[in-house]
Amino acid sequence: MNRPKNKLFRLIKTMTPAEKRYFKMHFALQRNALTILYDHLNDIEEYDEEELKNSLPKNIANKLKVYKVRLYDRVLKSLTTFYAKKNIQSKIRLGLEEVDVLMSKKLYDVATDHLYKLKKLAEKYEEYTYLVDLAYLEYRLMNIYMDRIGISKQPLFTDMNYYLEKLDQQIRFSRLAHETIDFQKSNHYKQLKPEQREWLSELLDTKIPQLSGDTPSFRARISRNIILTVIYQFLKEKEAEYQVRKENVDLFHQYPHFKEGLSFHYLAVLRNYMNFCLNDKRFKEVRETVEEAKQFIEKVTPQEEPQLIYFYFAELKMLYEQGQFKTIVDNYSQLIEEFTKKNQIMVERISVISFIYIILAELFEDNHPKAQYYLRIINEADEEVKDYFEEFYILLDLVSHYEAGDAHSLKLQLQKLRRKYNFSDQPDTFFLSMMNWIDRLNRYPEQKAIIAMEMKSECNLKFSADKNMDSFQHYHLDTWCGALINGTSLKEEILKHLKNKSPSYNH
Repeated sequence: MNRPKNKLFRLIKTMTPAEKRYFKMHFALQRNALTILYDHLNDIEEYDEEELKNSLPKNIANKLKVYKVRLYDRVLKSLTTFYAKKNIQSKIRLGLEEVDVLMSKKLYDVATDHLYKLKKLAEKYEEYTYLVDLAYLEYRLMNIYMDRIGISKQPLFTDMNYYLEKLDQQIRFSRLAHETIDFQKSNHYKQLKPEQREWLSELLDTKIPQLSGDTPSFRARISRNIILTVIYQFLKEKEAEYQVRKENVDLFHQYPHFKEGLSFHYLAVLRNYMNFCLNDKRFKEVRETVEEAKQFIEKVTPQEEPQLIYFYFAELKMLYEQGQFKTIVDNYSQLIEEFTKKNQIMVERISVISFIYIILAELFEDNHPKAQYYLRIINEADEEVKDYFEEFYILLDLVSHYEAGDAHSLKLQLQKLRRKYNFSDQPDTFFLSMMNWIDRLNRYPEQKAIIAMEMKSECNLKFSADKNMDSFQHYHLDTWCGALINGTSLKEEILKHLKNKSPSYNH
């Protein structure tokens, strides 16, 4: 039996308050079957077709399939109208339709003026796909109108050839960029073979210069630099990689109109540059890039607000690496909670990772109830995302209970986990071993230093390639063993570790 489709429900649930107001004002003024169905779908949290039918008037429920199709079309039309001409591509697409309308009205001179403006706009933003369409439309206009006044078509064919050459260059660079990204994904943790190094060198020395030509377009240069960053990563030429990433940012500074015209690409370039600087501990550049992104989104593209999570994450990680846990607690805990709820982005891994930094900061500042509160928020994440983090989340929860001195709750939690995972005295993963050790720590608190020494020794010997062990090291939670051995707090131990590890530490 086919399951009822819920695409209408999902579409309505993605609508912002502004989009819903627009729909109500322009597409749902009169109360009828479609507006009643819309209100019901807007009010429910989960889609159940039988429950929906029972809640609707009988005349609507009997024809629900028909009304769903009609309402889906109306909501889409509302959204399309709401966003009409709010980006360059939309302006050109609608402009093409407007030229068609003017031509159908035989207003050829007006259509020609309109087409000329669209052509200039498309040329400014290197929209060569649309420029090919515009050239074809111009050819039609010439056949109908301009033949009467004796204008030659030859310049039009010259323009069309130029657009096609530039479009071909963009496509080839884009294809090569994706080819190198796929290569990166499949070889990220592997030692390169001689033939693979030879391929990278050939790209660098021959293929990229050939594709670039004398005057590569803006988009082609961005794609070319993406390829170069992958090559320099594999060749371990960090400074060259930094310079190429910075060049992409500088390109947008040099041609600022592309920031708005290619806002998603601009923010992606900022993110890639910021993440490189973050990993390389160039914190001054991180702060500058975060501020640039925030100002751009606030002033130019508020619709891109959900992307701010990536820049908040960078601030959180930077503060964490500098041991500024109190700043995270005071300035970011509530901010990230409200932001993720407003933008409904707990489906993103980056949101969960941001909360992990907040949970750890709350833990280090002895705000144990708050740490538990934010752990519960992670538990409300999208199922696929939650599954990815499940084991690390459980370990973090156990450490939080232990650090809070909540022996009874920890005992109950471990009993529940033992029934679910059946971990024995000889576990074969870091996850199961950690549960076993925490259970022993909770039962024999007087032996915590001895148990911690066993933990430290066994982790280094058995679990160096384990995903959860890697996560513990990433967040510097491997210092927990040192805290238990030395009888110091986890915060003291992690601050000592960060001070020794990072030249940018400034707690």
